[in-house]
Amino acid sequence: MDIRRLTYFLAVVDEGGFTSAAKAVFVSQPALSLAIKELERELGTELFERLGRRVLLTSAGEALVGPARQVLRDVETGRAAVEAVAGVRSGTLSLASLPTLAAHPMADLVGRFRRRYPDVAVDLSAPEDTADLVELLRTGQCELGIGEETGLPSDLHTVAVEVQRLLVILPPGSPEPVGPLPPAEPGFGEPGFGELHLGALRDTAIIATPVGTSSRRLLDEGFAAAGVVP
Repeated sequence: MDIRRLTYFLAVVDEGGFTSAAKAVFVSQPALSLAIKELERELGTELFERLGRRVLLTSAGEALVGPARQVLRDVETGRAAVEAVAGVRSGTLSLASLPTLAAHPMADLVGRFRRRYPDVAVDLSAPEDTADLVELLRTGQCELGIGEETGLPSDLHTVAVEVQRLLVILPPGSPEPVGPLPPAEPGFGEPGFGELHLGALRDTAIIATPVGTSSRRLLDEGFAAAGVVP
């Protein structure tokens, strides 16, 4: 199956139309349309329904999206492997990170990577939850993902990066919450920092991220584990 045709096919999928897709891949619209027709002829079925200027995927088109992305990702992986052996450092690294992990640890990781490989562009996606992150990896839209340790399918290869701490931030002059507050760990933060049992926040009004975000889920699970309803 021709890589160029698959590239044009995915461009139409991503851009939502032939005109914008042609601009995205820097070809004329007739050339792109011809490539799509040739792909449909090769597969023996239509991939798009043409509704005026709009195009919609047929069932066959929807079935092709995932495999097409994986094929292109495999080609890029092979090219990157050859370039690495030849000493070339270029191309694009596609990453996905949950929004709550984008500032930390993702920002530092990307910064260090860019300093080491300044000629490699980094394309960052921010899926809303772990399920969306896994989908980006499975479909080949992203090469690497930064997510939580829990909730990941066992068939994915995972590497622990670091532990992220969640902090309770109180207004100046606030009394210490009633509850266990052990001394700060050596080297962690400023004096006064320590680990706080969530039970101490039972009656405290809390500003938290919305339901559905990974941080909120972790907070709710923590309260549940502590046997506390905030």
